[in-house]
Parts: sequence; C-alpha cells; structure tokens
Amino acid sequence: MTKFYRIKIPLFISPLGWLKHIQRKEFPIIILLFVGSIRFINMDCGEIQGWDEGMYATRAKAILRFGVWFDQSAYSVGGYYSGAHPPLQVWLTALTYKVFGINNFSTRLWACLFGVGIVIGTFLIGREVYNSLAGFIAAILIATNPTLTSFTRLGQLDSICLFFLVFSFFFFLRYSKSHQIKYAVFSGISFGCCLMSKIIVGLFIPIVIFVFLLLEFCFSKSSARTIIVGLFWVLLLGFTVALPWHLYMVAIHGNEFINGFFGFHIFQRAFSGVEANTKELGLLYYSNQLIVRFPFSVFIVFPIFNIIVNFPKNKWRIQPTSLLNAFIFVWFFVILAVSTFVRTKNLNYSLPMLVPIAIIAGNVLAKIFYGEYPKKQIIFIIFTFLLGLLWGMFDNVRLSMRGKSAVPNEFLSKIGINYSEHTIFLFLLGFGLILLIALWKTNLIEVFAKRIFVPLILLVSMLIHVFSLVFIDEQKYIDGAKQIAKLLNDNNYRQLFYICIDYNSFGYNGQLAYYLDGVNAGWRNEGKIYQQIGRKELSNIRKRVALINPRKTFIIIERSPNDKTYLKETLASVEEILQSKFTKYMITKTYIVYGEKK
Repeated sequence: MTKFYRIKIPLFISPLGWLKHIQRKEFPIIILLFVGSIRFINMDCGEIQGWDEGMYATRAKAILRFGVWFDQSAYSVGGYYSGAHPPLQVWLTALTYKVFGINNFSTRLWACLFGVGIVIGTFLIGREVYNSLAGFIAAILIATNPTLTSFTRLGQLDSICLFFLVFSFFFFLRYSKSHQIKYAVFSGISFGCCLMSKIIVGLFIPIVIFVFLLLEFCFSKSSARTIIVGLFWVLLLGFTVALPWHLYMVAIHGNEFINGFFGFHIFQRAFSGVEANTKELGLLYYSNQLIVRFPFSVFIVFPIFNIIVNFPKNKWRIQPTSLLNAFIFVWFFVILAVSTFVRTKNLNYSLPMLVPIAIIAGNVLAKIFYGEYPKKQIIFIIFTFLLGLLWGMFDNVRLSMRGKSAVPNEFLSKIGINYSEHTIFLFLLGFGLILLIALWKTNLIEVFAKRIFVPLILLVSMLIHVFSLVFIDEQKYIDGAKQIAKLLNDNNYRQLFYICIDYNSFGYNGQLAYYLDGVNAGWRNEGKIYQQIGRKELSNIRKRVALINPRKTFIIIERSPNDKTYLKETLASVEEILQSKFTKYMITKTYIVYGEKK
C-alpha cells in the first residue's frame, strides 16, 4: 500500500502511465471506481423517461402508496404489460424512495451503482481470462461507452440484470479454474437475481454455460464433468431464488399472468415482434449496431483469425486457459445468435454483448501494448478500427448502402464543411491508410501503436465521456410531462383523455403514470376518469369529443418529432376536431394539451 502512495501525480492523468503501472494490485480498481462513478454526474437531470423508466418508477411508487411489495400488477401501467416483470429493481427503487424521497435521484441511484459494478465486473473477468491490462482496458471501454452509460443512468431493468449476468459469469469462470463449489454457489445466486430482474436476459446464463459445456466435451472430458456439477449448482440456486415470486404470481393470477409473462413478453417478442420493433435490417441489425455504437467490436476479427490459423497446429490439444478464452467468445456469439433471430429488436438487447466484446477488444489492445502482434497485423488492426469508427460516424454512408436518401448533417453544417459525407469518409480512410503505411516503412508502427494509439483510445474515450455528462443538454430529456401534471393538478382536473401514437406500446405511457399518480395505471385517484385512444381512430375520436363534457376535462395528444407524414396528417385532423370544444393550453416536445375554453 505504501508503494501506491509513492506514485507520482502525473500518473493519474496519463493513460500511458496507467498502462505501465497496471500490475499494482490496488491501482486498477481505484481508477475504475473513479471512471465508473463519472456516470453519476447530472444523473438526475431531465424528467423520468418514458416508457420503461416511468413504468417501473410507477410500480415503486405503488409499493409505498398501497403496500403491494409482492404484486404490483393491479397498479402497473398496462397491468401485466409492465407488472409481470420480476420486481427486484422495483423493490430497490421503493427502498430508495423511502430513504431519499420520490425523485429522479432515487429512481436512478441503483442503476448508476450497478453500472459501476458492471465496470468492475468487466475488469475482473478480463483479468481472470487474460491479464490485468486486458481487463483494465476492457473496463475503461465499457465505462465510457455512450450506449451502456445512457442505459445505466435510467431507472430501468437493463443495468441491474446486466450486473448480475456479468457477476454470474465471473463466479462461474472462477469455479472453472479453482473447482471450488462456493463460486458455483455465488454464480447461481447471481443467476437467480438476474432472473428476478429480467428473465429473458437471465436465461442467457444457463444457455451460455451449456454451450460452453458442449465445447468442453469436445476438448476436455474431465473438465466437462466439473462444468456439469457447476451448472447443476447454478440452476439449483438460481431457480431457488427466482421461483417463489413466479409461483406466487401464477397461484394468484393463473393464466392471466402466464399469458402476459410468457405469451407476450417471451413468445410474441421472440416469434412475432411487438411495438413496431421489427427492424428493417433484420438479421444484420445487431451486427451493424455493435459497430456503430461500439467500434471496438471490429477487434473480434483478429483473435478469430488467429484461432483458425493456429488450430491445425494445436489440433485437439487445448489448454484450460484457452477454454476460458473460448467462454468469452461463446458468451458473445450465443447472445448475438439468439438476439439476431428474435423478431423484436431493441438497442438495449445488445447490452449483454458489449461486455464480452469489450473484453476481447481489451485483450487485442493489451497485446498491441505488449508488442505481441507483428507489424503488418498492427496496421490491419488499426485500419479496421478506423473503418469501423468512420462507419459509425457517418450516417449517410450507411444509409446509401441501404439505398436510402441522405439526411442533413447538422455538425458539418455548423463548422462550415460543405463536402458530402462520402467524400470525407473516403478522405479520412485514405489519409489513415497512408499514415499507417508511412509508419510501417519508417519502422515506427510499433512505437506509434504502443505509445500513442492505445493510450489515445483510452484518453479520448474518457474525455468524450466526461464532456458528454458535464455539458449535457437537459432539454433533450424533458418531454413536458412534469409541467403538464402541474397544469392539470392546479386546475383540479376530473377527466383526462389521452390520444396516443398507435405504435407506442399500446399507449401505455409510464411517464404520465409517474407524474399523474397512476391515473392510467388503475390507481384510485379520487374518482378521476381516464380514457385513451389511438390517433388514427378519427371517427371514434370525433364521437367521443362530441359526448365529452369540457368542464375540468383535459386532452393530451402524444406527438413526436419523428412523426411520419401520415401521422402528421392525423395530428392535424385530431386538432381540428378538438378546436370545436377545447382550447390549446400547452405544447411540449412530446405532448399537446387541450382543455376547456375560458
């Protein structure tokens, strides 16, 4: 510990210094706790977001108001739509509401804490499978990834379930190396907590372990027996933790819960696609998103290439360390394969793939730093990364590949660049290739890769990460729901009529439920009446408006900046219908509010 305090101060602001001193036992954890905790900056800004964050926050509020700790489905948005999800995150949020009050900070505290835990878990797995440097770089890449950061700053299920998935795999890897049953037990408990957070993600754990078991059978039958024992403990402990709540819900609600939980959330999402989330790219959606959202994903090409090239030499003589390495690839490809063939596709479904791909990328960068790649391979690695980075940066290049028309680039317009994105893309790619060839010809490529490329990746990632959180655009996260709730409550509203965009989760608005005390979630709100209808149902809207008593009545219309042409036309038609009996009170980013004429 004494040696740690003798480290010179410049070390803390030098990624190159971090990489050189990474073997110090305390050092990586301290740095990663600091970097991971940056996500707390401005974490309470804006409003509670729709849809998921508002839905689970509403369930947590229901616990405090009605004492329904075990079953909140009667007070959840859409009933089983949001109330059938396991309640571990909801329980934790309710506890923070009790301690800190009902606010944004309390709603998002656990997500941020679990986000820091994911960073630490990534480091521990990287160190377990490869080395401290690989784990450290992987953790920095995960800590600064914008997609993961945004989801671990919202009071949703994504952060908690990914945390327990990561630690379940970490403990299982520990068990695979040490054969100590206690690690299989810890893995099983983590699996159970993952099932109690988001069952679809939790089920990836035994699937990945089972595929890994098949791999073990091919190469090491003695190790396979150990994996079978470990898998038994994982399943036993996991289902012991998760089954009581699920059995309780089945006993209380029977087929209603089963249909809502398994029918909609598992089978319909998997085989039919729900909520207009069957993406145009189809099977290529996640492969593209991984490169766009995490350019380091391209690094997976190189270890796979080396495995294929070296496999004939090694034949069937696979070392235990190689099998641990294989676990990371199994983790990534199993989840990628399952997610690819599931019809419903969402960006947050890609989060469980980010950790293994970050660990693989961390190992590639660590090998570059240690000089383990030949010069030509270093050039190929850096050039491929540049290609992936530019692919993610230029939307119009991607759109043109799909035959789509270009969209205006606001950033290029602001800085006065009038060239097309394709021209800039090709120029930067060509310039990068020429620079790499020049470094190779002058024998500087290895020095550049070690002393500039790897440290620069970490430094730029952290600077962008800090900048994006410190100088956050709060207006981007304000839809106007809080302001609308104040307007309605100040006017003592008696009836609320919600006209929603049809494809948005059946009109189940968790944000309005949170700010209006569950008016659309079955709460007993002093006789207040709530109705909702889709925006396209013009004839139905016209009939209802004709029957509505305008007194103490407000009508909220959902709108979106991304409304398609036909939706904009229906919005205009809806407003035309309302103007006969109501007046426009407010327009926000997401809503238009009409009320009685005065």
